[in-house]
Amino acid sequence: MSMPIRMLLIDYSIVFREMLMKRLVQEPQLQLLPSACDPFDALHKVNKYRPDVIICAHELPFLSGIDLIRKHLSLTNVPIIAMSVNEELKGAALQAGAIDFIAKPKSATYAEVQRFTAKLLTMAMQIGKSERLRRDRHPFRKAASRRSKVIAIGASTHGTAEIVQLLSNLPSNCPPVLLSHQAPYGNSRLLVEQLKANCTMGVKEAADGDNLRPGTVMVASTDEPVCLTSDDRSYYVKYCRSDEQEAHKLDCFFESVAVTMGCYAIGILMTGTDEDGVRGLHHMRRAGARAFARVENSVRRMSKLANELSAVEEFHSSDRLAKQLLQVL
Repeated sequence: MSMPIRMLLIDYSIVFREMLMKRLVQEPQLQLLPSACDPFDALHKVNKYRPDVIICAHELPFLSGIDLIRKHLSLTNVPIIAMSVNEELKGAALQAGAIDFIAKPKSATYAEVQRFTAKLLTMAMQIGKSERLRRDRHPFRKAASRRSKVIAIGASTHGTAEIVQLLSNLPSNCPPVLLSHQAPYGNSRLLVEQLKANCTMGVKEAADGDNLRPGTVMVASTDEPVCLTSDDRSYYVKYCRSDEQEAHKLDCFFESVAVTMGCYAIGILMTGTDEDGVRGLHHMRRAGARAFARVENSVRRMSKLANELSAVEEFHSSDRLAKQLLQVL
């Protein structure tokens, strides 16, 4: 007897997920994996369960389903069925990397839900079986990968010496580093000069719209909140201001890295303001990224929250962090 097709459902609505899972669970040739409610949860479960087919809704928090497919899921080589209440998104979904598209039911009538479920089941089984056959014929085919990871470092005004100690131990061919430094603009300029004097990597103050480049440290002054974003060609720095970002600058910074890079990132919290940065690192870990923190932080409030959320894999001293980075790159 053949193995059941492993399916992962990604949808923000718990009502829709439960309704769909309740009907699909009756199919013996389909194994329903634990569903995902947002992009971070989705990336974590794709890496953990390795499904045969993914069903991805467009209506998601933080990142739309189409952007999630284009930036992350399409790199996994797992076939994706996109779905949305808006049928006009079909072309964009297929262009992003979905193999097929299905329109969500516009009402919750029994007949319409049954038609939708039957159609989705047929699509998932056919696509999942084709994927299983492809894997059997080409078991060593690797998924596409990005050219480089990104190292995201968050730090407050204090700890400048520790930042210099960490970055001065990284080689000149290191992947791009984006440092979110919570300090007035002039203070970041002083840090840049110290880094230039001690690092083998190139060092630059990050301006809005600057592209990340391998072998370069971009120092972003978080007198304004900074985010990492991307287009079809590159990853770049974006300064943005909102009340939420103003209060939790490092959290918003790490969350943007999680959304943009998924598992292709490493997050480091050097020094923080109370708990700022911990929840952002937690989002990075959920997206499959690696996350570390400076050991001196372990005596502060952030340590308690970090342990509660499992946001940090390990605490290290500044010099040990550099060695840990080189091991996981």
